[in-house]
Amino acid sequence: MLYSALMSSNLSNMKVKFILLFSISLSFMINAQALRKLHEFKPAEAPVAISIDRNGKLYFGSQDGVVSRYDKEGNLEFNNAPSKRYKITLIEAWQGLKTFVYSAPFQEYIFLDRFFNNSEFYHVEKNDLRSFDGLATIENDQTLWAFNTESQTLRKIDLFNNEVIFDNQLNLTLDIDEIDPEHIRVYQNLVFISEKDHGIAIFDNLGGFLDFIPKKGIAYFSFNKNEIILYDGKSLQLIDIYKKTKREIALGNLSFDYVMMENNQIIGISAKTIQRFEILN
Repeated sequence: MLYSALMSSNLSNMKVKFILLFSISLSFMINAQALRKLHEFKPAEAPVAISIDRNGKLYFGSQDGVVSRYDKEGNLEFNNAPSKRYKITLIEAWQGLKTFVYSAPFQEYIFLDRFFNNSEFYHVEKNDLRSFDGLATIENDQTLWAFNTESQTLRKIDLFNNEVIFDNQLNLTLDIDEIDPEHIRVYQNLVFISEKDHGIAIFDNLGGFLDFIPKKGIAYFSFNKNEIILYDGKSLQLIDIYKKTKREIALGNLSFDYVMMENNQIIGISAKTIQRFEILN
């Protein structure tokens, strides 16, 4: 009787363990199926700078200075090949009809119209005696934001009048010895600057410091509605820029160079493949 009872107990324990293992496996399978691939395509050039506009169209900049625009299905609409080769550092397509393209090595930027025609190159800094070597982005067609790594200052410039609106020394504001910015973006009248060793600093439209997101290792960030999208190569985290609520989206074994979002879709960008996924739960 004791032997039978022990055997029955062992069988029950084995069943419980099996059920637990099955539940864990099923949970993993459910998490793995949380993203449904809609389609993928191969870009003509490996992206080193990316952007997305209000209509969900994708903009990629290459190592050689080529800027391309694709629709949601991955069809190439336009591209712009410059007369000289230069690495693209930043693209901003969110602000309006013109696309802002900036090259840090040359410290120059151009505007592309909706047909991807460009005007001449513009220099961020006109003083040859003062180095710039930083980041620049656009708020609208007449206001430029630039971060000077030599002086550690965030500068807002009226392009129409070619006047400096203000000059804010950020290393003093943030109490950081030296700031080496990775990305800069203006969104909903706020300025966001990422620094790989510290996180993302948030400023108002006059350069006043507002908040800091202590998320290290962020080389690029983007936005979806009121959330900032942070991807460090492993995890995808979304933070509401007003409510400060956080949520994570499991990517399973997926790995990308960049991640952007549009509504409930994730766009994973690698050197050779662009993939679009739908979030199922």
